[in-house]
Amino acid sequence: MAPTERYTAIPASLWASDSPFLDLSARAQWLYLRLWTSEARDAAGFLPYQPTLWAKSSTSTTISTVEAAAGELRAVAWLSVDFDAEKAWLCRFIEEDTYHSPNQYVAALKKVGDQPSWMLRDAAWKEVQRLGTPVQKSEPAAVREKMQRRVDAAYDALRERMIAAGLKGYRRGSEGVSKPSNVNATDAYAGGVAGETAADNDHADADREAEYAAWIDENDPDENWCTPAERARLERLADQNIRDGYDR
Repeated sequence: MAPTERYTAIPASLWASDSPFLDLSARAQWLYLRLWTSEARDAAGFLPYQPTLWAKSSTSTTISTVEAAAGELRAVAWLSVDFDAEKAWLCRFIEEDTYHSPNQYVAALKKVGDQPSWMLRDAAWKEVQRLGTPVQKSEPAAVREKMQRRVDAAYDALRERMIAAGLKGYRRGSEGVSKPSNVNATDAYAGGVAGETAADNDHADADREAEYAAWIDENDPDENWCTPAERARLERLADQNIRDGYDR
């Protein structure tokens, strides 16, 4: 497959004496750099989860060592994986790379909105909210103002898209970070229920949203939500009546 980006910058701060990157094993560092420079990695840091392919990138790596390295990266929140969707996300990529480039940041926000994995999309949106909208410093002032408007518009467009696609509660970064939620949660009810009026459906949707929000408050696994154990737990909880109808 042809590379989608001819060049990519790797932050030299990874090798700073106080960098947590130095606390990783050599295999985890290798995998992180392999994914960062992957031809499939997009502007938001998303890429397919392909341990078999990655293992072929070195004569001394195997699928098991790659999976172990991925597990190490997940444990320290450098990598998030949706095993069902076979997608991965470099959790620090937006902050360390695209956040500092207006054009790349705008592209990253679009990639977040387009991400098919609800789990990774919500995790990335949570990170975008944490970072907030970057303040542009370009000169002259006319250029700076133009770029700021473009960045702000892209942020607001993603925010509105997240609100429209899922549960209420998505806010600007300055308003506080919302909890992770299933942005597809209300899709099953978009067409209403046969025999019910629009008002009935509105009340039903509100009840379901409140019920799901309560479930999130009680069961939100926070920073560890992307581990295989948490994934399995969430799958088991999905069978409970409290999640009835909220189809992923």
